[in-house]
Amino acid sequence: MKFRPFSFAALILVAIISLSLVGRSDAVLVIAGVSDGDLPGGQPRAIFVQAVSPIADLSIWGVGVANNGGGTDGQEFTFPSMSAEVGDVFVLAANANSKSFFENNFSDPFIYFIDNSFVVSGDDAIEVFQDGTVFDVFGDQNTDGTGEVWEYKDGFAIRLPNTNPSSQQGGFDESDYLIQNGGFDGRDEIGHVALFAAVADFTPLNPIPEPGVGILALLAAVILLQRRRR
Repeated sequence: MKFRPFSFAALILVAIISLSLVGRSDAVLVIAGVSDGDLPGGQPRAIFVQAVSPIADLSIWGVGVANNGGGTDGQEFTFPSMSAEVGDVFVLAANANSKSFFENNFSDPFIYFIDNSFVVSGDDAIEVFQDGTVFDVFGDQNTDGTGEVWEYKDGFAIRLPNTNPSSQQGGFDESDYLIQNGGFDGRDEIGHVALFAAVADFTPLNPIPEPGVGILALLAAVILLQRRRR
């Protein structure tokens, strides 16, 4: 994993380690982001979670998707018994096409899992569980995200610096994320890669077109937000 300014992994690590988790020995796995793409079938559909402290046994952790505001469905995926290092990013892909999108376009050493439990739409809340209890959440399990500030249809959401897991805050706060509702609208695969590289700063395998004015403006806004939060 390359840790560069404003990189996807660095955003999360700075966000968590620099504040409330400093000095804590807890094993922590947090929601790092979620994507609902605009390629055929809504690809890439994926959930990103990251270890922000060493985890000896991931099998006590799991993920669930609360679809369409229908309330929690509980833990739908459980990680296998394996360890995780600080900074490990897990891409939970809805299907092989979503997994291939990241594998074929980015060089980051993500750890992949495929499960149909990860079939997320832009109005679905995401839950991370520890020992069967919700530890972190994106969105509201009891609210359809359509029209909500946390909607990410044909787009994505990425955790920002200086933010904590929801269980440490008492609930989900949309200001903890950079949310791009509709950000992928009308973009082909190259356009998806370009937006991820410009905003989330995944490391692309191949050169991509320079981002347009709109993307650069968005990136400038992210940087300004980061400075204000320091």
